[in-house]
Amino acid sequence: MSSNSNNQGWVWLSISTWLCLSMSLVLLNKWILYSLEFCEYHLANFYETLSSLFSDYPAFLATSHLMFNTICSQLIVLTGGHVTKNTKTYIGIMKHLKLFAPVAALMTFSIICGNMAYIQLSVAFIQMLKAFSPVAVYIISCISGAAALNAAKCLDIALISGGVVIATYGWSEPSAVGTLLQIVAVIADAVRLVLMQRILSTYDMNLEAFEMLYYLAPLSTLTGLLASLGLPFPSISEIQGAWIYVMGSCVLSFCLNMIGFSVIKKTSSLTLSVCGILKDIGLIVLSLVLWKDEITVVSCVGYGTTLLGIMHYRHSGRSEERSPRLGR
Repeated sequence: MSSNSNNQGWVWLSISTWLCLSMSLVLLNKWILYSLEFCEYHLANFYETLSSLFSDYPAFLATSHLMFNTICSQLIVLTGGHVTKNTKTYIGIMKHLKLFAPVAALMTFSIICGNMAYIQLSVAFIQMLKAFSPVAVYIISCISGAAALNAAKCLDIALISGGVVIATYGWSEPSAVGTLLQIVAVIADAVRLVLMQRILSTYDMNLEAFEMLYYLAPLSTLTGLLASLGLPFPSISEIQGAWIYVMGSCVLSFCLNMIGFSVIKKTSSLTLSVCGILKDIGLIVLSLVLWKDEITVVSCVGYGTTLLGIMHYRHSGRSEERSPRLGR
């Protein structure tokens, strides 16, 4: 009895830690990109704003995270950690690069676009746009043939999409550039998830979360460095003025990945996705408090509708996963 209680205690501690780290990372990144003068976005003109995107350093922050995760994951393996299956020897080094390089590139591209969006938009508004993620994943899965059209899921998709549209419509003066960037980030991440799912199922790989980090982080770091070559890099003085915050963000990023791995291992990916909903709600509330963002009743109604659609979508998806097992 006490053993079960201890296990439950560790699970709740892991979930609580994940929520705190996840929200802290988002808020710290927003503060670094916006408040520490890593950027200067106070331009009203659409074209001026678009051109000024490349005077800031969202690629630098993204690449810093990826590089730190690469170093830490490699050190863990070198000092006694292990991975269950070495994909490099399992499918060959060239095949490994051919399969995982596009996934890593999409991952880096999504993070960079997301960082650019954080400069333009409030945290609360971004969380509302991120609610569109299940829609993007499902549509791309259907287009690629990874999933079949389902009437019930289509209704959930319509509910989620309608809620996002209402929430967006009710927002006061959103940035067109920022909104576009966040939508692109969501779509890129959706393509990444579908592509990763297809690779794992095709080659019968059963990689856990840490193994995914171990294999993808080096390639993502490389693509981040290549992207940084075409974008401005912060000066030494700018790095000196913000290095402690950037390092703190990198540490939070790695700890979040490790805790997320622990939560999935002790519970399920569904638990983590439900926690993601709680995180989004928490971030919206904190955004309203810290940055004095204004939110309308229409936006609240739209986001509430979206949450209902997401919860039903995930519940129905979980039921489908369980049904074949029950029949056996």
